[in-house]
Amino acid sequence: MSESPTSRSEKLRGTEELESIEAAQLISGVETRLLQEQITAYVHNCIPCIAVYWGLAVQPFIDGLEHLRVATFLFGTLSFSMVVSVKLASWNAHGTCLASSLRLAEGWCLVARLLMHVVCIAYDGDHTHLFLKVISLWFLPLSAAKETTTYGSFKVYLVCHTILVLARFWGNWEVGPPWVFGTVIVARMLLDLVHSKHSGYKSCEELAHAHAKLKQMAEVTTRKIFERFCDATALLNTDLCIAEAAPGLATLLGISAPSIKGRPFASLVDSEDLGTFHEYMELARAQLNGSNEIEPCETSVKVKLLDAYGTPVPVHLIHACFSHLARGPIYVVGLSETWKPPGRKERGSTSKTMLGTAATAAGASLYSLGLPQPLDPSPTATTHGSVHAGRDVMNRQTSPQASAVFQRRSYSPRPGAA
Repeated sequence: MSESPTSRSEKLRGTEELESIEAAQLISGVETRLLQEQITAYVHNCIPCIAVYWGLAVQPFIDGLEHLRVATFLFGTLSFSMVVSVKLASWNAHGTCLASSLRLAEGWCLVARLLMHVVCIAYDGDHTHLFLKVISLWFLPLSAAKETTTYGSFKVYLVCHTILVLARFWGNWEVGPPWVFGTVIVARMLLDLVHSKHSGYKSCEELAHAHAKLKQMAEVTTRKIFERFCDATALLNTDLCIAEAAPGLATLLGISAPSIKGRPFASLVDSEDLGTFHEYMELARAQLNGSNEIEPCETSVKVKLLDAYGTPVPVHLIHACFSHLARGPIYVVGLSETWKPPGRKERGSTSKTMLGTAATAAGASLYSLGLPQPLDPSPTATTHGSVHAGRDVMNRQTSPQASAVFQRRSYSPRPGAA
């Protein structure tokens, strides 16, 4: 029983929808992993800065930094708040929720840097503290460019940062111009750096979408090719069980189609070929996992399946492996029934037999259907013009059911097996 085009298209549409969902899950998983790596790097980079700030606030050895105790304490406190906000944003969050939370945390980090700049302005009223100038004019923008991934947010931060620099050195034309020009040049360079980094992230995201789409197209195309060029196909899950209905395989083996879904494929293999089948699939699994210590898997393997009557059916088995985030690896299996073509002498004798005994074959077909035989083949008919007599009998004295039986037997998928 062949699968109807409607059911095939519905199954293909359902498969494509499932693949789209899994592709989105794959991309979300990759993005989550990248964001988690960025969070870890950010925390590791901030911890030494916080330790330095708080160390300068409580150190009793350098008398020249006593007037900066409050400023460095505020720097350490604001840096610690940035780390806490990032960790809270990443707490038990994944995918889109994690990205949204991190954008909020990133916004707070930029605001905290602006507050640190305001602290530097407040404690450097006489423009004599080089330490505060270096931190506010260069260190804070560099750290923001290194840890910010949103181009728009960084542009807003640079605008606010430049306004604070102009307000800080407004009216001080002796000390201010070099710092203002240096700030503008650094801001321009950092803006290009963040833009290139943002473009790289967008390119990686587009490549991930393209990879997922190509992977989906490859699987759908492979399944279509197997369905068209193989006698039967099957989709096996990680445990090598038949994951979807396989009407072609059920027809090949004479098994009911509903009972074949969920059945271990090894249960259909002849006991003599079980070892060959498992070895072949293990090599395929190892290659899918990227193991380089194994020999390449053979293109196909010949095994015998058991039909509904326990009769061995030799087939050539080919496969294609695809890895899924949710379902794990799956195997698309194509099966082509093997047979040995008859020799020249066998073909000649078979042709003469079919032409000379067409009437006999038609009578046998009628008898198998339980219908009366209106004409008995006579020796005269087979001796004089057997071809024409047989064709006349087939055209005039056989029913459509008998013709169907005769054609089905003539075009058996296994020549010589009838």
